[in-house]
Amino acid sequence: MYFTGGWSNTYKSPHRLFSDSTDMPCHDLGHIFTPNGFWRDLVALSADIRTLHPRSSIQSFLMDRSPSFQIRNLELLNAEGRTLVDSLTVIQGTFALQTCVGRCFGVFTLVPTILGVWKALSVVIGLEGLHNSRSRFIDGLKIGQNPFRHVERPRIVSERPRVGIIGAGQAGISVAARLEDLGIRTVIIERRGRVGDSWRSRYESLYMNTPRNFSHMPFVPFPQEWPMFPSSDAVADHLEAYPRVLGLHVLTSTVVLDTRYDSESGAWTVRVRQSDGEVLTFKPQHLVLATGVDNLAGSVPKIPNIPNANQFQGKTLHFTEFINGKVWAGKKAIVIGAGCSGHDIAQELHRQGASVTLVQRSSTAVVSRKMLLALFPDLYTGDNQPPTPVADRLFLFPNKHYPQFLDHLRQTGFILPDEGDNFFERLMIRRGGYYIDQGCSSLIIENKARSCDIIEVKAGVPITAYTPSGLMFKDGTVVQANLVVYATGISGRDFVETAEFQPGRQSWDTRGWDAEYETAGVWRPTGHRGLWFAGGDFFTCLFYSRLLAMQIKAQDDNLFKTR
Repeated sequence: MYFTGGWSNTYKSPHRLFSDSTDMPCHDLGHIFTPNGFWRDLVALSADIRTLHPRSSIQSFLMDRSPSFQIRNLELLNAEGRTLVDSLTVIQGTFALQTCVGRCFGVFTLVPTILGVWKALSVVIGLEGLHNSRSRFIDGLKIGQNPFRHVERPRIVSERPRVGIIGAGQAGISVAARLEDLGIRTVIIERRGRVGDSWRSRYESLYMNTPRNFSHMPFVPFPQEWPMFPSSDAVADHLEAYPRVLGLHVLTSTVVLDTRYDSESGAWTVRVRQSDGEVLTFKPQHLVLATGVDNLAGSVPKIPNIPNANQFQGKTLHFTEFINGKVWAGKKAIVIGAGCSGHDIAQELHRQGASVTLVQRSSTAVVSRKMLLALFPDLYTGDNQPPTPVADRLFLFPNKHYPQFLDHLRQTGFILPDEGDNFFERLMIRRGGYYIDQGCSSLIIENKARSCDIIEVKAGVPITAYTPSGLMFKDGTVVQANLVVYATGISGRDFVETAEFQPGRQSWDTRGWDAEYETAGVWRPTGHRGLWFAGGDFFTCLFYSRLLAMQIKAQDDNLFKTR
């Protein structure tokens, strides 16, 4: 199969990108990339999420995949010049094509070579829809609207779900919505009493860290009249209403007893117990675990093992137990951990009149809300913002900003990452080790500048032991405290521990990256048929839940047989 046209070498006419050369086989397209180019494939030419780099790997990938995909209807949608960091000018645009499986959408970034020839630095291409599917839900729904595009047949209560989803946080219900949109019956198991409790049960000062328009749910976005950074209670209530709007089947106050996979039938047996003691059994073909990959949905607090803890005469709390700082006015508090929760709690304690020391054990990537909005280049927050689904696909390589306040923060002793480290990597992949400043960083800087008792940082010095009145550090100093808060995270207990998980083979690590720098095992094949993991922040769930749903349907319909 052939692509019609190639990349334009004429910057003044970017819309001629696909029409300046004769027809070429798509497996010969490797030469249009820079030597260090990237091709990111989101279930478009592979049954997986892949990143190919450098050019030689892209060439091999295209040669291997192109013969069976019947690529056709390649269309340039738009292209324009943009100036990025360090005055680098690029051409960035979007395109569409079709394969034998479905419709695909792509984003490309071209850079000039020293010879003045434009080459592709990156191409990101993803599967947008399957040829054999029809969407059931209307986009942009509001609470109370009829969600269906067409007249729906009544659902049979006893109808066997094809997919069981464990966990009704933003990941679980996003996946359920995408699957139900494709006509795939689901059931969601949630151990908490209400959908949204993972947000509702946190400290009172918790707000969403990312902009509202960056963080929508599929089909039912957050209301436009909400503030840019909604409160946790507002988010929790929206999540609770979400399944009712779309008619999702959620069993709350329900725990998983055990799960087993039968390789002969290709089905799971999942036994659950409801709050009234009734035991139910489901036999889905697929099992999606959405129980704690993201940093809000774990279940076991991480408590550091500090010697002599029994000698401390004050109070200790994990951040999941912290509600507000009102009772600590005029007291001394230590917060261990310098991520989002640690900073938020330190700021809340200071606001209520406590003297606060923030203990930072490793580097933290920090951006202000103002910086964060600048990083989105008006895609989600500007006056001329495109629809969120379009912005999602354009949000690829944000500029790096190193404002002066980071230098001031570093001067306080606060440990920032090396330049090679990346805030968005921590946000999207690691899901930790960052802070989106809501004022706490300014308080830390002010504390250093004025030598006053606002929020002091104790960074990079290990804790050696508790004393009766506080904590002792390796440098010999003792910090006094009436309260110690562990903002040290939540353990992502794997499912082996929580549900006697027996898939028939070794479980996969779902933390970190694989060899291609893609998130290992999450939103993509795990190596075990019918087993999937889902998790992350709202943007991750909005974007990748669609890909996971299409992978499941394509696998069931044997659309990947040629891949």
